[in-house]
Formats: sequence, C-alpha cells, structure tokens
Amino acid sequence: MANPLDTDAGSERFSSYEAELKLVQADLSQKLDQIPELTAEPRKAAISQAERALEEARELLDSMRLEKSSLPQHLKVKINQRFRNYETDVDAAKRKLKGMHDDRSALFGKRYTDDPARDEQLEQRQQLLSGTDRLDRSSGRLRESQRIALETEDIGRNTLADLAGQRETIQNTRGTLLESEGYTDRSNKTLRGMARRMATNKIVTIAIITVLVLLIIAVIVKLEAYKKEHRIGPDGKARPWWKDVVCYQVWPRSFRDSGTTAQERVPSEEAQDDEQERTDQDLKGRHGDIRGVIEKLDHIQSLGVDVLWLCPVYANSHKDAGYDITDYSAIDPDFGTMADMDELIVRTKKRGMRIIIDLVVSHTSDKHAWFEESRTSKTNPKADWYIWADPKRDAKGDFIIRSKPGERIRYMEPSNWRAALIHDTAWTWCEERQQFYLHCFLKCQPDLNWETEACRKAIYEIAIEFWLKKGIDGFRVDTSNRMSKDMTFTDAEVTTNFSEFQDFSKHCLNGPRIHEYIQEMRRVSMDPYGKGMHDDVFLVGELPGTKPEELLLYVMASQRQYSCSFDFDMLHGGNDHPDLVDKNSVLNPGQGFLLPEMKDCITKTQSLISSTGGEAWTTSFAENHDQVRSIRRWVTDHPDYWSRACKLMSILECTLSGTLFVFQGQEIGMHNMPSHFGPADFRDIDAQKWCARPKYATPDGDPYMAQLAIDGVLNVGRDNTRTPMQWDDSANAGFTAHRDGPWMPLNDNHREINVAKQNSDKDSPLNFWRKMIKYRARHRELFIHGTFKCLDRDNERLFTFVKETWNGYKALVLLNFSAERLPFTFPKEALRETGEVDKWSRRVTRKPLVLVGNYSPFEQEAGALQRWEARVYLM
Repeated sequence: MANPLDTDAGSERFSSYEAELKLVQADLSQKLDQIPELTAEPRKAAISQAERALEEARELLDSMRLEKSSLPQHLKVKINQRFRNYETDVDAAKRKLKGMHDDRSALFGKRYTDDPARDEQLEQRQQLLSGTDRLDRSSGRLRESQRIALETEDIGRNTLADLAGQRETIQNTRGTLLESEGYTDRSNKTLRGMARRMATNKIVTIAIITVLVLLIIAVIVKLEAYKKEHRIGPDGKARPWWKDVVCYQVWPRSFRDSGTTAQERVPSEEAQDDEQERTDQDLKGRHGDIRGVIEKLDHIQSLGVDVLWLCPVYANSHKDAGYDITDYSAIDPDFGTMADMDELIVRTKKRGMRIIIDLVVSHTSDKHAWFEESRTSKTNPKADWYIWADPKRDAKGDFIIRSKPGERIRYMEPSNWRAALIHDTAWTWCEERQQFYLHCFLKCQPDLNWETEACRKAIYEIAIEFWLKKGIDGFRVDTSNRMSKDMTFTDAEVTTNFSEFQDFSKHCLNGPRIHEYIQEMRRVSMDPYGKGMHDDVFLVGELPGTKPEELLLYVMASQRQYSCSFDFDMLHGGNDHPDLVDKNSVLNPGQGFLLPEMKDCITKTQSLISSTGGEAWTTSFAENHDQVRSIRRWVTDHPDYWSRACKLMSILECTLSGTLFVFQGQEIGMHNMPSHFGPADFRDIDAQKWCARPKYATPDGDPYMAQLAIDGVLNVGRDNTRTPMQWDDSANAGFTAHRDGPWMPLNDNHREINVAKQNSDKDSPLNFWRKMIKYRARHRELFIHGTFKCLDRDNERLFTFVKETWNGYKALVLLNFSAERLPFTFPKEALRETGEVDKWSRRVTRKPLVLVGNYSPFEQEAGALQRWEARVYLM
C-alpha cells in the first residue's frame, strides 16, 4: 500500500523525520537490550548513550508533530495512529531506561550490593536522584509548553529544524564528551560529599542541583564552541577540521568592485612590443577588489560554506591575472591594501568561517626582486634560485646556433620543451647571463629552483609563515606537483607535429624529489602553526597528470604532505582539453566527454577514500577559475532546462565524498561566454595567444580558420568562468557602480540569471544549493565520509551510484544526463539486507525514501526519470 504522505508536497519533511526516527528507535532499542548485561562504568556509559538517543527521538517527535499540524486534515487522520504509536514506543523506552536508572546494584556495581555500611549513603543518593527526577518532570512540563507554542507559531518550524540539526551535531561528537568526564568526575565527588549532609540541610540540596545545572550548561556551551572545529568519526576519534567543510572560491578580479581602489590604467611600454604579453593595466574598466569581497560576505555565509578560498591578490606584474607574483608579502594596489586584507581575515573569522589563499611557489614574475638579482650574473647570491641552462651543444660540444649568417646570434634552446599557455618554447634567453631560463608557463614567469636550499627557506618564511601569522588557515597550492623537475633537460618525446616544441609533462610533473619537498615544506613552515594532525594547516594541492598510485603518496595522512588534492581528470575528460593541442576541440569540434569517462574519473578520486578507510582524502568540485562552466560542459544551458541541470550538478557534487568546493557564480548557474564574444572581449593571455597563433592568423584572409580559433576559446577558454559575477539585473549586474563599467564584458543573460532574483525565488538554483549543503552536513557520514560504488559504468545517459556509511546505511543517487525520459529499477546493490526487520513497526521495511530531487514530488514518476532529473533515495 502506498504511503499517503508520498502524494503531498508539504509532507516531504515529515517523511524524512519519520525515516530518521525509525533509525534512532532501532539504535535506542539495541542499546536498551545491551544495558542489562553490563555493570558499573560500562553500564553507566551505555545508559548515557541511550539517554542521548532518547533525547534525539524526542526532538524528532517534536519536529514530526509540528509538520503534522501543517498537513491537511485528511492526511492528519491517516498518520495520527502511526504518530501515537511512535509516541507510545518512545514513552516505553523512557520508562525502561528510568527503571535501569533505579537499579541500585547496576548503578553502583556489585561490590556495593551487600555492604550495610553504605546503605545510608545510598539512601541519601536516592533522595538526590529523586530531586533530580522532580526537576526532570518540571523540565517535561516546560517542554510541553514549548510544544504548544510551536504548534501556534508557524515561524517556529524552521527554527526547530535548525535546532534539531545542531543537536544532532552535538550528539555525534562523542569524543568531545570524553573531555568533559573530568568535570563530571569532580562533580560526582562533590555530590557524594554533599549527599551525607543533604537530609539535614536543604540549602545544600539546592546548591547541588544548581552546580549540576551549571555544569550541564558549561558542557553544552563548550560543545557548541567545539563542534565546528572537530568532527568525530565512528571510532570516537576527532577528524581533521577540513574534511567536513564546504569551500567557496572567490576569483576577486571578477567578484565585486567596491569602488575604493584607484585602479589606474597606464599602458605599459612593453605592451607596444608585439613580443610582450598585454598586461591587465592596458585594459579599460573596473575589476573586483578585497573590499568587494568583504561587502559580499553575507552572501558567502548564507550558502552555508565554512571556508573562503581567495585567489591571488599579491603584488604582481599584471600578465597572468595575479599568478605572476612580484612580492609575496604585499597586496597589489589594484586589489586594495594590507589593511583591507587584515580586515577580510578578521571579518571572515568573526562569522565562524576560515580563509585560505593561493600559494604560487613553482614560479614568480620576472619582475620579482629575486629574479632581477639572479639574472645579473652566474655568481650573485641568488644565481641558482631559478633554473638556468646553457644552449644545446652539438657533437663537438659547441653551442648550436639557430640564426643565419648576418643575423643576430640566436642559440638553440637546451631542450624541446613547450610552455603551456603560449604553446612555444619553455626557454627564454637572458643577455646578462648568456643563458636560458626555464618557464613552464609565460616567459614572464621564471621557474624557481627548489634544488637550492636557501631558495626553499625564503619561500617558507616569506610566502607561507608570513600569512600563517596573520591568521590564514591554509593554502591551495598552484601547480603543486611541478617543484621537482628533470634537471638533465632531456628532450621530450615527440607527440605532435604541430610545433617543434613538445609537451614535457613527464619531465616537470611529479619529479624525483617532489615528495621530499612537500614534506619539508609542511614540517618546517606549517606544522608549528597547527595544533596537531586534527587541526592542521589546510593544504590542498593541484595535481594534474597524476596516476592513482602516485596520487595516494600525496594525500595519505601518514605521508604528511597535502590534505587533499584537485584531480583534473574529470574536467579534462574527452578530447577538448585545451592543453592537448593536437586533440583540441578546435581541431575536433563536437567531440567532448562521454559519461562513462566521467564515471571513471569520479571512481578514481572516490576510491582514494574507500580504499584507504579515509586515510587518504579527496575533493568534490566541477568548476574553478581555469575551467569552463559546468552547465555547458556536462549538462545543458537550454533555457527550459538549465535550472534543473544546475540542480543536477549540485546533487552530484554534494553527494560525493571529500571536501566540497563551489566556485563563484556556480551557485546561480552562470553560463559560459556568449557565442558573439570575440578576440576583443577575451582577457585571458591564453585566449589571446591562441587566436594570434600563426596557424589562425589567416594572412590569406580565410575567415573560417579565424572563427575556428574563436570557437575553440568559447568552448574551452579560461575566460568562460571569469566573466563578472552577476549580482542583480542592473546595467553592470551589481558588479561595479563606476562609469567605466566592468573590466570584462558581462554575460548577456545577467538580467535573468543573478543573485538578487534567485534570492527571492524559493525554487531557484541558489536556494537549492543552500538546501543541498544543509543535507550534506546533516548526512555527513553518508555523503562526506561514505563509500562510493558506481553501478552502471557503461550507461551513456544514466549515472547511478550508491553511497554507504560504515554501519550499512545507504543512499542511491540517480542522475539523468540526457534530454530523454529514462526508466529505472532499484538495483539490488542499493537495497538493505533481505529480511531486515524494523523493531518498532515489527515488519520488514525496505521501501526507499526520496530525500531530495530536482523535480517536485508532484512531477516525479515512479520508476522513471524525466529530462535532466536527479533523485536521491535513502535506502
């Protein structure tokens, strides 16, 4: 028979509470069955655990009672009997537990049972417990008054739900309660002494009760302050704080312009040289700043996130959006001042959130003081702080000359390595030293030489410890597996005929000393600022091109390297990855990712947790400042379905284990650049270089090849996630009030897709993200720490996976990655054990419960998913 509640949209929360109550009742019954077999301290501990379970059951009953009061009368009649049965079961458990409290031999242990000398003390103790019982009854009357008030005040509904979530968190922190045992022991000693005099001194009795109440209040207050810093696992041990958090990434240049910074635009002399990259200072319009982030902290906090990740605001040379740093301990004037940064840190902490920043230490700007000194000679103090090499030699040992007779001498590069972004040689000649220097990216970004100990020490002191002293909680390490390289400069394998210079990832990623460097970096510069393994400095590494076995070395807790990592396999799935020049979507249009490839990539990262029992950790993310928007990448931006597609991606990310990262604008479903954008609208140096490449310069005026290059940027360019944040439907989308407008053109759809509009729409992607983040926190053992199993690897339209907790509770996640209706059946791997009996209803219960979906209950169809539908079942 169908559950009558399944057909009413307003009863979803009642059904959810009912499912949780059954789980709590089963747990409580198990504990009550165990208590008679225990004595002394183990029994006391078991009774305490049963009390907490009973209190949780009461809280859930209160929530159900409130939800029941808001249902139509015909539904109330159908569920009243079930609800009374739940109340009867909980009352019976309470009486049974009280009887166990009164069992004196079990409470004090067998050694007290036949000791006449202690009878008087025990009698006095019983009187004290009776007084406490009277206090409990008074508390019960207060709770009854609270119930009546809640039923008449509709606004109390949401408050009660939030309080229930907070209570659940407190109850889960069993390890924290161990800290309070010292307080409890001292209180018990005081109570024993007072009990001997209680019969003749009523004031002492009142004092005892007062002390007990104050002690309980002190413990609760301590737990409230402690709960966000420590998460307790099934083994009773504290987990590192960064495992359960949600991080929000801010790319400040496109987040919000406060209008308080000068942002002078003075074209550089270098910009007139065709061989130099255009600088940010050559662009008109305003970009975001630190005070703009401060102004929007309310929005960030409203999502329910715990950590703010701020992309670079360091002093820089304005060539690569802040990743070309000239001073690690200074703020670029375009972003504000150090006082602004200090204020951001303080204000973020006051809101109960943490803050991490980018750590860019594989390279610096060529305007950095270190490089300017290093380039002057081969003997200066910083001569070996960067990677320098002589030209390539011929068989005779002479330098090979590229130039023709009569031309300025140009030597052959040390190797055929190709730089990213510019798709040209990774070596640049320096006249002062008569040597080449290595740069994995732009020629204005020379690579630091981590082989030099003095260089590493300077990095630790200036780039890391300086910020930890200011209160920063961790770092996202940019290009974090590039610090160790092949110092023999062996030529890379020829994999493309597109250029004489070849991808040299095998020579610069995961080098021979990389793990040594990271361990030293954490040990020397970060461990002194942490409070042990469970309150570490958060260190998340960017690890492209890393195999699973190598990935484990980076993120295993015992290795003391990275806390977790960004693995880009999912984002680079298919053949439209922009770093794969010979397979770029520009050359192979329309050949993007396939769903089975995405499943493989997710399985790879999720297995880091399940295969190591949580010893290794991962991340869940779908967007960042270097990738495209997830809506266009994996689902659809069709006007009829983009909202559901955005919610589908939210369900996917929020149900995957690991630390969750959300990129600015993702929460409102921002899109890629519109199709009419062209080279004049692009701001990323990579996009500019791509469109200006000789192959697409079209000297013969071929418009097809020029458009092909533009299409490539629109498909995979980094500017897709760097358009200004859309705050409202005003002319500049609320990004800036300045007459110059934003630094980069707005997306055309900012009047339809913006924060202000979605705040007022309860069914918007923004409010759905908020709901999913709450569900993720409420079911953290399932969605954050649970194991992952993909059930349909080869299905190219449907993605089905199971999440399971350590004690066997499961969730089934169904995602329809297509514009078609897809039937489905519940896979046997997702069902609970056959014959499992619910101890409260005395019947087999295996019916799945819909926890959340991106279609309303009225629109959901049993056994089938609609277009782009996502559904999560509690099994």
